[in-house]
Amino acid sequence: MHFLKSFSLKFSFLFFCIFLVSCSQTIDFDTIFSNNQPFKVAIIVKTDSVMLGDKTTVEIQPGSEDFIKFEKWLHQNNTGWDKTIASFEKQNMVIQNDFELYYMGYFVAITYKDSEGSSHHYNKTVQLGSLDFLFD
Repeated sequence: MHFLKSFSLKFSFLFFCIFLVSCSQTIDFDTIFSNNQPFKVAIIVKTDSVMLGDKTTVEIQPGSEDFIKFEKWLHQNNTGWDKTIASFEKQNMVIQNDFELYYMGYFVAITYKDSEGSSHHYNKTVQLGSLDFLFD
């Protein structure tokens, strides 16, 4: 009986942890991405999984067409984010202060620090090509 109770308690705790991690989150991008500061788009060229070190960086200014489109994309994609502990390939990135977005065509990951300095990591499947305008 003690074994069954102990097993049940451990299973309940495991289920709770999985449920907590698997719940998708809504991200308030207004608190982590500034609409009055430029951001950088970085493209790192890689072949055969070897970093070549060729990095193209472009600064996108507030009010520009790409800036406005990206802000709109953030607000349209603020729901459905899943917490993650994985790290991601730094190939196509958007960077602004403590906010980083990694774009992989149909998959996006973000990392940021909140106002208390705590790091957060999320990922989401998105419409294929939805951020291509930044990286073309």
